[in-house]
Amino acid sequence: MVDIGDVVKEGDLLAEIETPETDELVAQARADLERSIADRKIANITSDRWQRLWKKNAEAVSKQEVDEYHANAQAAEATVLANQKNVAKLTYQQQFKYVYAPFDGTITQRKIDIGSLIYGDVNGIPQELFQMVQNSIIRFFVDVPQNHFRQIKEGVEAEVSVKEFPGKIFRGVVTRDAKALDPISRTLLTEVDVENKEGLLYAGVYARVKFLIFPDTMNFILPTTAIIIRSGLPHVAVMDDHHIVHLKQVNIGRDYGKELEISFGLEENDWVITTPSDKIQEGVKVYPIHQLMLHHNQP
Repeated sequence: MVDIGDVVKEGDLLAEIETPETDELVAQARADLERSIADRKIANITSDRWQRLWKKNAEAVSKQEVDEYHANAQAAEATVLANQKNVAKLTYQQQFKYVYAPFDGTITQRKIDIGSLIYGDVNGIPQELFQMVQNSIIRFFVDVPQNHFRQIKEGVEAEVSVKEFPGKIFRGVVTRDAKALDPISRTLLTEVDVENKEGLLYAGVYARVKFLIFPDTMNFILPTTAIIIRSGLPHVAVMDDHHIVHLKQVNIGRDYGKELEISFGLEENDWVITTPSDKIQEGVKVYPIHQLMLHHNQP
């Protein structure tokens, strides 16, 4: 009833499968049910007659025969119940001849034609008839590097860009993540949902995702010349308001070549000596020529 690109609603009929074998089984099961109902009727009548006869004159018939006819009536009742269940099962299976859309969406693949043989499961592998997608919301799956996974939380906003739409930004939001890092790539699988009311985005599209996140702590970018490594841990020389030098122990984050990220040890508004000489020691007084105030890097 449909082809690729067709937009369908939930419950729309997509295809009808001819099922002659199942139809015959349903007809046979219904005939068996009618016969068992007739057998139950005569069994109940016979059992009732023998019950009344035995109650009227216990010496005329034996209790054994009365019990046998009563058991026959019960067996006939069980046969009717079994046939009813069989009819219900086959009727339910017969409904699979009609293939309906499970949700509102678009047909993206049609793998059957009129006259195609539908074989169901073969070795546990079902036959695929259609593929559908729901384009109202597009889910983007992003592998977030380990050094950013702490900032990924539900509700974080994201900007999605697709090169086929230059200059256009699609707004998204983080809806869930895997809560575990991939042991090989050390990345966190994260889902970003983007509303697609205009239908511009197609399922399967490749995009770049920018998360609007802020670091948990202030990180600063310094030139590599500002790092003092003489013995032990790295330090940075800062100057106070009285031009006195203090050496602060720091932790180095990412290496950008000529610049380094400082993840711990500095504070905003610190005056950093970017090219300290060997004479720069704790407590010495300096007279700067150029001053550069430290500010934290942008997210």
